[in-house]
Amino acid sequence: NLDVQDLVEKEDIFSLICMLRVQQNEKRLDAAMALMRFARDAERGNKEKGRLREEILSSGGLHSLLTLFRTRNILYKLKIVTCLAVAYVLPSFESSSHPSSSLDLKIVECLRYLASADESVTHNDETVTRAEMFEAFARALTTFWVNHLEPLLNARKAATVASLKSNELTRSVFSSR
Repeated sequence: NLDVQDLVEKEDIFSLICMLRVQQNEKRLDAAMALMRFARDAERGNKEKGRLREEILSSGGLHSLLTLFRTRNILYKLKIVTCLAVAYVLPSFESSSHPSSSLDLKIVECLRYLASADESVTHNDETVTRAEMFEAFARALTTFWVNHLEPLLNARKAATVASLKSNELTRSVFSSR
């Protein structure tokens, strides 16, 4: 019987994340919307909300949001709000602390869904426009690429080059005998 508004006022991130798992779509939507607002406010420069965005990530919020996104038969607006929350949380995501190709694919799938959104979403008199969705998508994808995927690809490329050089060195040592 937790009231989402009370949790928002208390900035109880963990309880809001837990509410993403309840059966009532309305409560899940309220919780996802609250988490999305906290993360969005951080994206817009609110330092206090930046702390809350970090807390969303460190409390498992990204994983919970992605799990909710991948749930079958959920409301369109719940799925969109969940994708927006993921998009706004991503700037706090650090690749070194979360190495997982499975997680990467879930994030990309979620962002792709957000980019393909075809209508605005309204909940409790708050409208999220397609323009906001596309802007959130673009920033999240750029941030995810620069902070996570590009370093990961560069590290793999460096490992491949080192392996090739090692093989060349081995061949040259043995061929000179």
